[in-house]
Amino acid sequence: MGARLIATRPPDGGTAAPGAAVVAVLELESAWSPEDVRMWLDEDEVTERCAIRTDRGWPPRRADVVLAEVEEGEHVARLRWSGEDEASWRFSVGDPN
Repeated sequence: MGARLIATRPPDGGTAAPGAAVVAVLELESAWSPEDVRMWLDEDEVTERCAIRTDRGWPPRRADVVLAEVEEGEHVARLRWSGEDEASWRFSVGDPN
């Protein structure tokens, strides 16, 4: 339905360095709309804090949904990019050791 999730940074089960952004990468189809994107972090909607960056082509073929300033600790992110398409992943921010 307009897009599919192809990657997350950090990946499911991964760790991000403090200060790193959380990114969900969508491969786009022509029917995609940025207004359909919603993101939650630990059950709190954070869509307003996200930046959506697309490639320079027209129509764009890729979009990065970027959430900066995530606090250290363990998190669950959930991304919905159309009425029914969504995914979630677990990750940590901070020292992996």
